[in-house]
Amino acid sequence: MLNAAKRPLILAGHGIMISGAMKAFADFVHAGHFPVAMTLLGIGAFPANDPLNLGMMGMHGEAWVNHAIQEADLLIAVGMRFDDRVTGDLRTYAKSAKKIHIEIDRAEINKNVKVDAALVGDAREVLEALNPHMEKKARPDWHARIKEMQGDAAVRDIQTLPDFGHLYAAHVINDLWKETNGDAIVVTDVGSTKCGKRSTTTITSRARSSRPVALARWASRCRRQSVQNLPSPTPMSGLS
Repeated sequence: MLNAAKRPLILAGHGIMISGAMKAFADFVHAGHFPVAMTLLGIGAFPANDPLNLGMMGMHGEAWVNHAIQEADLLIAVGMRFDDRVTGDLRTYAKSAKKIHIEIDRAEINKNVKVDAALVGDAREVLEALNPHMEKKARPDWHARIKEMQGDAAVRDIQTLPDFGHLYAAHVINDLWKETNGDAIVVTDVGSTKCGKRSTTTITSRARSSRPVALARWASRCRRQSVQNLPSPTPMSGLS
């Protein structure tokens, strides 16, 4: 499945960081040239300035990222739960895609979304076992299609918008990021403040989130602020 897919897409969650799988995950992504969509708590597991990082998916993510998920022919979920903030209406969620779920908690497998292959185990160990079997794939047509779906989203980047004499939180965070050379820790409350921080900072290293606060390391650049309204274990030999 992994090597045969024409329109694959990874759904990256917090489990990648919990398992310390960041390097194995990056090797996996680059081997397959897989585009990556992030959950809120998964942000920081894969550098946001990597061209393969599409940004956040789901209710508080980018509309075009959600459209890419709907057009994918293979979804590879790593350390995430398929909760309703990510999937939206399950009746219409990625109906044309086969699904692989890498997850340590067996109770999460097939709980919300039925999958075609389940790899139950520590994310780092599973990815390290898969990496030697990965074929290098460029998939230029799929990446061109995703770029087309992105459209003019980059033009609407919050940091490029004029303030018209007003003090916007996004601009303040952006300026603080510049003054600290991207080396700072952001602490937020839950809800819209956490989502707002996510959309106005680019996180390139490990992020740690907790309730009621979320802590994250910033670096590099800011992203635009947006709110989108929006089986049993499988042998690894069968996935290549």
